[in-house]
Amino acid sequence: MPAQKKHNTTNDILNRLEEFLRTVGDTLINITERINVSRGYFSTIRNKKAEIGVDKIVGILLLYPQLSGDWLLTGAGLMLKAATSLKEQSEILAKEEALKITVAKIDDIQNQLRQLHKQISKPKIKPRKLIK
Repeated sequence: MPAQKKHNTTNDILNRLEEFLRTVGDTLINITERINVSRGYFSTIRNKKAEIGVDKIVGILLLYPQLSGDWLLTGAGLMLKAATSLKEQSEILAKEEALKITVAKIDDIQNQLRQLHKQISKPKIKPRKLIK
């Protein structure tokens, strides 16, 4: 009997979603509130204790109109839909540029925080007591 092709699992969908989110600079935790799920929702799915709901997939596709539903569900085709107009293309490019600027600002802030943490963490030298 020939081996049957394995169907896409919820974890496959979740893996593709995470790949997409990395591409756009987002995370599962960041989208939980926007698609109306608890912070532990994706962990429960990852641990195979639940299936991702169709309503949640629809919410994700509405949140990210550039994401291909075919790719998300099956892995077939391209991750991103083709822009249908010059206006849409310019909007996507503007959003990508804004995202790059935001990521750069976050990196700068993280570097500043690391430097401040180093300054705070340095042990302070106590002055020696003079013996008279």
